[in-house]
Amino acid sequence: MLLTRRSLLATAAPAALAIGLAGCGTTISGITNTVTTVGPTVIAALQALGTMFAQVVPQLAPFGLTGTSQSEALSIISTIESALSGVGSTLTLSQGQSILTVVENSLNTLAPIILAAIPAAALAAIPGGSIIGLIVAALPAIEAGVNFLVSLIGQAASSLKTSAPALPASSRFKALATGSSQQYMNLLIQRASAASRYHHR
Repeated sequence: MLLTRRSLLATAAPAALAIGLAGCGTTISGITNTVTTVGPTVIAALQALGTMFAQVVPQLAPFGLTGTSQSEALSIISTIESALSGVGSTLTLSQGQSILTVVENSLNTLAPIILAAIPAAALAAIPGGSIIGLIVAALPAIEAGVNFLVSLIGQAASSLKTSAPALPASSRFKALATGSSQQYMNLLIQRASAASRYHHR
């Protein structure tokens, strides 16, 4: 049968639509375009958050985070740690998003408490300040890793990023190509690993 241009287009359109829909979760030629699990590096970063958050209050206490502010901060961090305790070797995107929602909402509550106790300008000069700054600086890369489309970080929490430590010289060039948040996430993992080794001696 002789096919006209019109009949070819009429046949091709439904086929193209079928292929497009298949990309929403169906395997095409044995390859699926849908990723439903979190990668190992981002899982390590989420686990690192728990390690680093645990250090924030002890490091900030000598510099003014005391009394009621300290108790409130400890309670908030306990909520964060509880959420992060569910991070294992496998994690779905949905689970990662739920965990990060708790982390970011809690961080929004924690940030004003820290800033009321310790001036923002002083945070970068003390260990606890650089830890919380590192956490905030790494979050955009972690958000991307769990397909977290809209960050929940508010203005006060976002301002803590200014206390993040400088990236190592070896990472600065890479940061230009891949984005500094990715490099801060790598640094977060490294520092959490070092802290874990120190506490297990």
